[in-house]
Amino acid sequence: MNLPEVSGYILWLLPDDLSSRFYRCEIERIASMNNSVPFEPHITISRVPEADPQELIKNLQALTKNISKFKIEFSEPVYGDHAYQKITLPVIPSTEFINTCNLIDSIFGSDISKRSFPHLSLFYGNHTKVMLRNELQALKKKTFPPVTINYLALFKLEGPPSEWKMEFRFELC
Repeated sequence: MNLPEVSGYILWLLPDDLSSRFYRCEIERIASMNNSVPFEPHITISRVPEADPQELIKNLQALTKNISKFKIEFSEPVYGDHAYQKITLPVIPSTEFINTCNLIDSIFGSDISKRSFPHLSLFYGNHTKVMLRNELQALKKKTFPPVTINYLALFKLEGPPSEWKMEFRFELC
């Protein structure tokens, strides 16, 4: 599977371990059936400015002291045009999610949080909507449980998903 390469630091919200297992199985199943790559279940919350990783970690440690674990619910799966958003579960933004976005923006001094179309990706690929029609219809018949966000993770994206690396994972209060 030939996916566009990406680079930079990014913040992901990671679900609790039980939810991670559930969503990882779904991601791996879809990837296997469609000749693509599996990835860690996550909700991208922000791209962060280039900086020394240790400085980012220090700022994020201060940030996570102000964020409690919270639940996120999803609407039904949708198809997207971007390779990293081919099939996604849109997040229903809660007050806690919005507050987390606000805290991230305040730490970095700009509007960098992802308020537009927050989602949990289920499939990465270059497939057309026609190619994924049956998969998407099957997914729409499934129930996708809410997740509890337990972690904020700093990832270094460099190249394809197989080379992305978690720099640090912060457990929320």
